[in-house]
Amino acid sequence: MQEKRSEKDEEDVIFKQLKDESRMKIFVYLMTNEKLTLKQLSEALNKGKTTIHHHIKRLEEVGIIGWEERKEEKKKLKTRDYYIIKEKLEKLFGMESESP
Repeated sequence: MQEKRSEKDEEDVIFKQLKDESRMKIFVYLMTNEKLTLKQLSEALNKGKTTIHHHIKRLEEVGIIGWEERKEEKKKLKTRDYYIIKEKLEKLFGMESESP
């Protein structure tokens, strides 16, 4: 059974993951672009999709990235749109959402 982490421990885990340059860049791109696909992130960072997916999984594990799946009608494929879970950041760091 997994122990519940304190807020301080959660912050430490998140910062540890964001120390990695690629993860920080993914985080920044998602903070400034709302939602991006794996392909868009791969192209923006000039790295392979497998590499980007690895980093996304790490950020998902600490709870700061989520995704929504959507169908692309023309290709009949499912695509994931990745985004920052802003509520988690607000809770941990006392950040306030910008009102639209």
